[in-house]
Amino acid sequence: MFLKSITTVALLFVTCSLSASSFAEEPNKALPKGPTALTAVDRAMDGTISLHFDKRPLDEVVLELDRRLSVKVELNDEPIADFGVPANAPVTVDVKEISLASALTIMLGSLDLGWCERNGKLVITTEGDSEEDTEVRYYDVTALIHGKGRNASFTDLMVQIVSCVRPQSWPDGTGPLPIEPYEIGEMRLFAIPQSSLGHREVRLFLDSLRQAKHDDVEGNNYVFQPPKQIEHPNYAVCRALDRQVRLDIPDLPKEARECVRPFGEVVKLLAKAADVNIVIDRRALGEDDMKSRTPIRIAPMQGTLRECLNRVCRASAELKHLEKDDAMFPKQPNRLCWTIANEVVWITTRDEEESMVSARIFDVWDMPPEPTKWVPEKAGGWVVDPRLPHEREKLTLAISKTIAPGAWEDFSASLARYEGSRTIAMIVFARHGVHEQVESFLAALREARRKGAAEAKSPNRTASR
Repeated sequence: MFLKSITTVALLFVTCSLSASSFAEEPNKALPKGPTALTAVDRAMDGTISLHFDKRPLDEVVLELDRRLSVKVELNDEPIADFGVPANAPVTVDVKEISLASALTIMLGSLDLGWCERNGKLVITTEGDSEEDTEVRYYDVTALIHGKGRNASFTDLMVQIVSCVRPQSWPDGTGPLPIEPYEIGEMRLFAIPQSSLGHREVRLFLDSLRQAKHDDVEGNNYVFQPPKQIEHPNYAVCRALDRQVRLDIPDLPKEARECVRPFGEVVKLLAKAADVNIVIDRRALGEDDMKSRTPIRIAPMQGTLRECLNRVCRASAELKHLEKDDAMFPKQPNRLCWTIANEVVWITTRDEEESMVSARIFDVWDMPPEPTKWVPEKAGGWVVDPRLPHEREKLTLAISKTIAPGAWEDFSASLARYEGSRTIAMIVFARHGVHEQVESFLAALREARRKGAAEAKSPNRTASR
C-alpha cells in the first residue's frame, strides 16, 4: 500500500507542479473568503458525544442518533443489505465525551460500515460507498504559504497533504482529480476532491499546521520563540498515559495475590480507574481470537496508565491453559498490544497496530543549527541569525536513523519537513509508538540545549576560562 502511495505522490508532484505554474482561472465569484464554511454535519462531527450500546440493533441505533443529533441521520439500507449486514445487526460501543466522528468510526468499524454527508444529512452506509461519494471543497492556505521569511510553495503543501492525509485515497487513475491550486488576488486556495471523512482529515491537518505558525518579530532580530505544542484529536488521551492509576480487583480474597477475570471486565476496571476510554478492537480480534469473556490472570496494580496497559496486555499473552473446562478456558490467545486512535486507547493485535498510521506535526521552529548570541533579558534567551545555513536536514536524518529505522525504509512511515511562512514543522506519518519516540527525542534535544545554555552563561565557567 505504501509503495503505491509513494508512486502516487510522485505522480501528483508532477501534476501539482504543472498546475502551480499556470494557476487555474478564478472559481465561482461567490466563493467565500477563508476555508469552505463548515456544514451542519461538520459541526456535528466536531461536537462531543457519549455512546453506550450493548448489542443494540443497528436500525434502532440510527433512530437514536437521529433523535439526539442536530442533523438528520439516515441508514442507507440497500448497499448495507447487499454488503451482508442486516438492518438489525447488533451494535456494541461504550465511549464517553469524544467527537462524534471518532465515536462513529469506533461504533461502525466492527461492522465494516462508515458514514458520509449527503444533501445535508448524515448517512450511515458501507465503507466503500462512503469513500466513493466525493465532493470538491475549497481551502484557504494563504497564511501557510505567504508571509515574512521563507515562503512555502503550493507544491510543497500539496505534496504534504497527499503524503500524510489518507495517502491510499488519492488518485491513481481511477479516483478523484488531484488538488487544484487557485490564485485570487492575494488569496491562495486549494480545490480538494475528497470523501466526507477525507475532508475532515484535510481540515484537521491544515489546522495543525496553522498552530505551528509563530508570531512576527519586530525589528531585525529573530528572537528564539519556545516551540508550540500542537494539539490534535488524540492529544488528551496521549496526555493521560502518564496519569497515575490504581487498579483494584473486586471480590479478591485477602490471601490471594492474583485471580482470573474476563479480559473485558479487566479493561473496564482499568478504564474506570484511569477515567479514559479504552476500546477492544472486536473486528481485529476475529471470531477465533480473544474476546471480552476470555479469562486472564491478573493482580491488583498501581502505576501510570501506560504501565498498567502493558501489564494487562502481557497478561493476555501469559495465560496458561488451565486444566478445567476447555470451553471456559480456551487456548492461549495471540499477543495483544495497545495504541492510541480515534481519541481512545485501542487494544488490538500487533499486526493491526502496525498498520494504524496517522500524521502528527511537531513544531521545530526552535531548532536552527546553533544560536549566535545569548540575551538573558529576552524570553527564551537565544537570538538567531536566519542567514546562517540551517541544518534541519541533520535533524531529519537523525530521527530516521535512530527511531524505528526499518519503518522509514519499507515505507510504513514517512518523515518530512515543512517550511512555510513563520512555520517550520516536522511532519511524521507513522503509528503512535513512533510519534511518542519522536516527541521524546525532540524533548531530549531541547533539554540538552537548555543545559548547555545554562553552562555557557555560568559565572563559574566564565571565571575558569
